[in-house]
Amino acid sequence: MEESAPGKMERDKREMKIFVILLSYNSARYAKKCLDSVLNSSVPVEVVVVENASQDDSRTVLDSYAGRIHLLPQERNLGFACGNNLGINYAMEHGAEALFLLNMDTFLERDTIEKLMKVSQESGEKLLLSPLPRTFSGLLDLGFAKNACTNLSGHEFRSFVTDLYDGRPLKPFYRMEFICASALFLPVAAVKECGAFCPLFYPAYYEDNELFNRMTFCHWGLALVPEAVYFHDVEDRKGTSFPDSHLMTMRAFSGCLDFRNSFHRTFFAIVSSEAAKLLACAVLLRKKGFLTHFRTFFAVAKAYFPLKKFRKSMRENPGFSSGKP
Repeated sequence: MEESAPGKMERDKREMKIFVILLSYNSARYAKKCLDSVLNSSVPVEVVVVENASQDDSRTVLDSYAGRIHLLPQERNLGFACGNNLGINYAMEHGAEALFLLNMDTFLERDTIEKLMKVSQESGEKLLLSPLPRTFSGLLDLGFAKNACTNLSGHEFRSFVTDLYDGRPLKPFYRMEFICASALFLPVAAVKECGAFCPLFYPAYYEDNELFNRMTFCHWGLALVPEAVYFHDVEDRKGTSFPDSHLMTMRAFSGCLDFRNSFHRTFFAIVSSEAAKLLACAVLLRKKGFLTHFRTFFAVAKAYFPLKKFRKSMRENPGFSSGKP
């Protein structure tokens, strides 16, 4: 006898295999609170922790969870992109249907993952999802709000704020131009179709922008799920220790790899001179004053040919989920 549609839907929900991917790098002070919240999830999850050669007591804390997590210790820091890719590959090799990428300096409510899973299953759309970010004290993460407000056209962040302010019922999800990679829920199908993180973004920053650009180019949407909440330790954060030259280089790579930009696609297809392309990469860093950032220019020069190779691999096969920095 064929199973009824409602019964099949409930069975599919119960059987969805979700892997939580966590990166550990000098995060001993966060690890217990984060892992306890994940392991207390209202739906079953598998937890993969990539230990990126921490210099603190992270490994000791993680070893105390033996048998409850899949620990992948590394001899050196692979960075955000390659570290996550390692965890993603492990999860996919072990039958994952959905992935939840989570920063270690966070913690979840008990039903956060369940609410994300429900929206993913019931929306009927190709979506990458983010829960609502709050600080450890419970305030709205204004860093997220700032990024979401950079371009209010074409998405629903304005609608979300209006609904919240007016006390209206919140929608299950709101489409966004940008969501937080510090807590990102995505079906494995998205990675199989579009690939994972580009390893050029080492050790960190702007790899999420490039991934989101590639996902939306492949018609996957980005959405905020306001009823699902996570807490991120950003309240007292004072910028980053990375120099401006690094951040600008990573931003340039993200722009150069953005296939949604018809000008970039056309320019890189027409211009044959490698020197001209390299100069274009440097110009993209900043329209004025880029020559004062010598470290940035040389970083672009050093990484340009790997960048070209990666663009070629994307054109030939969009799926990308590995690679070393």
